[in-house]
Amino acid sequence: MSNLNNLIGLAVLLSLVLGILIIWWQKKHYYYLRTFFVKEKSKNAQQTNIIQLKASGQFVWNQTEIPNGKNQPARFVVMEGEYLKQADQIVIQPDKSYQLKYKNVADLVKNRPAQVGHAVADQPIILNLGKDKSVFLSGQALKSVAQTSPIKIEKLKKMTQPQSA
Repeated sequence: MSNLNNLIGLAVLLSLVLGILIIWWQKKHYYYLRTFFVKEKSKNAQQTNIIQLKASGQFVWNQTEIPNGKNQPARFVVMEGEYLKQADQIVIQPDKSYQLKYKNVADLVKNRPAQVGHAVADQPIILNLGKDKSVFLSGQALKSVAQTSPIKIEKLKKMTQPQSA
């Protein structure tokens, strides 16, 4: 009976060690499967991107563009599609998008009615992979974000539809 208990204990311990090794290996090889954040500034606007890469080869990308002038148009875009990981880059090909154009920044912040549009990128978007397991967009390092999930197109459509009385 004692040998059976020892054998069971050893099997449980080996299972835990194996599970930890599998998790470590997955994090090392699939470091790009997470949600990223990057803020880009230009002389005319500030752009915030939240990019989620999923193990299924799908992605969700939220992009907010806020102009420097208060009365200039602002926009919020959600893109969805597939990506392909290559040796030193990730090629993102959006196939669906939903875009909200606001008259100004105040309308975006207050989520006032916006002009709805659809625009799918005709060129793939490239994320470069660094040797130190970092991910870059247009030469700028993406920051990994925990506990954040971008809004999907279907949810955004429901949020922006007029409420029936």
